[in-house]
Amino acid sequence: MRAGHCTKHSRGQWRQIAEILARRLSASRERKKNSYSAEKAGSYRGLHARLRAAAPDPWMFGYSVLRASGNSELVLEILDHLAAFNCALEGFHTETGPGVYEAAIVVDDAVQAADKAALFKTALKEIAARHNLIPTFMAKWNPELPGSSGHLHQSLWDKGKHKNLFHDEKEGMSPLMRAFTSPDS
Repeated sequence: MRAGHCTKHSRGQWRQIAEILARRLSASRERKKNSYSAEKAGSYRGLHARLRAAAPDPWMFGYSVLRASGNSELVLEILDHLAAFNCALEGFHTETGPGVYEAAIVVDDAVQAADKAALFKTALKEIAARHNLIPTFMAKWNPELPGSSGHLHQSLWDKGKHKNLFHDEKEGMSPLMRAFTSPDS
């Protein structure tokens, strides 16, 4: 499911469906965010005009764990605080574009994963503010730069978490997964 797309069912309804079927839905949110330096002006009016990319370099290439070391104090504070909030990240690295980072939240039960996704955004805003940065999760704040996005990883397991119900040995994708991802269901 792409970020910003609505589903026919709320997360509570999906949880009920999973419980009725005696299965366990797990999920993890992967977010991309842009970090910007901005003058503290007391107002957000016209803020986009005052933003400057906060990356240590201006190049437009992707994944790098090493480039994040240019902001190591911020990165370590994010990792430590999120872990303390029981919102650990399994990955955090720069992405394509100045100031862009990708964060993968550790997989959890679907409801907790949704809560952690919301906590992640709030925590990042609070932590970044202490470093005079403003993270944004806007899809496309500047037409000259790559956009920001996110996606949701999902899996459905039997109640004991022994069998992935979305996987089929012969077909790869199980009939249940086909039904789960079908736009007609």
